[in-house]
Amino acid sequence: MPSTRAKPDFIIIGVQKGGTSSLFKYLSQHPQVATSSHKELHFFDVNYQAGMEWYAQFFPLEAERQGRVVGEASPYYIFHPLAAGRIKAHLPDVKIIAMLRDPIARAYSQFQMQLRHKNEKDTDVFEEAIALEPARMAGEHEKILADEAYNSYNHRKLSYLSRGLYFEQVQQWYSVFGRERVLVLKSEDFFARTLVEFHKVCAFLGIAEFRPPDLQPVNVHNYPDLAPETIDRLKAYYRDDGDKLAGLLGEHFRWW
Repeated sequence: MPSTRAKPDFIIIGVQKGGTSSLFKYLSQHPQVATSSHKELHFFDVNYQAGMEWYAQFFPLEAERQGRVVGEASPYYIFHPLAAGRIKAHLPDVKIIAMLRDPIARAYSQFQMQLRHKNEKDTDVFEEAIALEPARMAGEHEKILADEAYNSYNHRKLSYLSRGLYFEQVQQWYSVFGRERVLVLKSEDFFARTLVEFHKVCAFLGIAEFRPPDLQPVNVHNYPDLAPETIDRLKAYYRDDGDKLAGLLGEHFRWW
C-alpha cells in the first residue's frame, strides 16, 4: 500500500444484514477513528484485481492520521473464500470485527434487500428463493477458488441460507488471523445494548470509550412475519452448524 496513505488498522468483515452499517456509522463519529471515504470498498473480494493503489485512495493520508485508527467495512469479506488470505497477505496485523445475526432473520432480510434492489429476478417469495439456492450456488465457491478474477453474482447476491452457515466462516478467520485479532459480536446484543457492545469494540481497537452523538441505527426495515413452518424448517437446517458455532464461540451464540 502506498506509504503516503494510512493502512487500515481494522476491517469490519460482515455479516451482511448484521448491523455493520450501524457500527461503521458509530465508529466514523469517534474522534480517534478515521474510516474509509465510504463503506463497502469490496477490495479484497470483487475489486481485488484493481490493485492496492486503487484501494489506498479511499483512506486518509498518513500525515493526516493524527494518531487515529483507520478502518473500513465490507460485509461480503467474511463469506468470500479468498478474502481472509488476501487481507493477511497485505495487512498482516489488521484487526477483524465480525457481527453475527440470527441466520434465519439474516437470510430473510437479505432476500428483502435483493427484492428492493431488483437483484432477485426469479421470485418474490422467500420460500421459493431458498429452494432455488442450491442450484444457484452449485460450483460457485469452487469457481472463485479456481480463478481469482472470477466474481460470482449468485455467491454475492443470492446466497441467502449459505451466508448463515457461520461456523466454517468464523473458523477460517480464526485460523488465518488468530482468535486474539478477531472480535465476534452478536448483532442482537449490539442493538439491545448498543453502548456496552460499542465499548467492547473501542477496547478491542485500543481507543477511548465514546458515546456517538447519533446512535440511530441504519437500514432498519419491517417485513411480514415468516410462516412458522418455514422457521421450523430453517431451524433444522441450521441446527448442526449452530451446535458447532456454539462449541467455537460459546453457548451465547445460539439463537434458539
